[in-house]
Amino acid sequence: MISLPSRLFHLGVLICFLAVFTGGCSNDSPENSNAPRVLRSIICTTGMVGDLVQAVVGPEVDVQVLMGPGVDPHLFTPSPRDISQLSVADAVIFNGLHLEAGLSQTLENLEEDSRRLVYSLATPLEQSPAGLIRVGGEQFDPHFWNDLELWQQAATGFANKLAEVFPDQAERFRSNAQAYNQKLTELLTRSQEQISAIPPERRILISAHDAFEYFGRSLGLEVAAVQGISTNTEASVKKVEQLVSRVVQNKIPAIFAETSVSDKAIQAIIAGAKQQGFDVRLGGTLYSDALGPAGSDADTFPSMYEANVKTIVEALK
Repeated sequence: MISLPSRLFHLGVLICFLAVFTGGCSNDSPENSNAPRVLRSIICTTGMVGDLVQAVVGPEVDVQVLMGPGVDPHLFTPSPRDISQLSVADAVIFNGLHLEAGLSQTLENLEEDSRRLVYSLATPLEQSPAGLIRVGGEQFDPHFWNDLELWQQAATGFANKLAEVFPDQAERFRSNAQAYNQKLTELLTRSQEQISAIPPERRILISAHDAFEYFGRSLGLEVAAVQGISTNTEASVKKVEQLVSRVVQNKIPAIFAETSVSDKAIQAIIAGAKQQGFDVRLGGTLYSDALGPAGSDADTFPSMYEANVKTIVEALK
């Protein structure tokens, strides 16, 4: 026969076991409520964001990207599985400036849980927006990763935010951000040298949608596109005709498609120029709003940027 104290002991164990699933017998005592937060998993919206975040947090943290190669963040809407994945991450990091318009409500809902860090890389730039390209009212072009100096500011701002939330790891985050930014400085210098090899009259970049204004400003390229900064808008016949005239008049040797946007309008420009007796070729496909697949020449942000520079130089030089 089991004694009463023994029965009471086993009953207590059973109650505590069941309470794990109902919120009782937890570690949420006053002593543990102030325990340091732990950063184990991060979900990032785009590959560019994921690259920066992984560089700053280091390999100790699991970083996953929601939108893979070829996915257009302007048109992305989350599935129930995506929302479930986001809801269990310790942190959700996004680009901001309405790049991920279809995720706006989901991100707002996630921010209501104070235990999770939800952060936009554009935050420090919005606080001092002099370097951002304004596109009307209080709206800014969201493709600021194409200005490496702005991307460096984003990395520093993110490291500072992490240092605030996880002070015990502040030195590591800031050191990692500095190392990442040094690589971007070297990348910018190389890229400017390579673009300078293009004859000045040929430094005109025409692409599918307006994702390269920051890129052009940073590297000294004139930029034009069929669609605006968001791919939500359709390419107009008038815009295609305008770009055909520009290609023919300036004898632009090549124009560019993008990996995450249909090339239908770009092909229309090529056909329109040919009708007017000028052969402009497809100079290649640029990575605009998404990285390349794993194992490609653009599966990290620096390699993506470098691949774009190489494609443009080879086509226009």
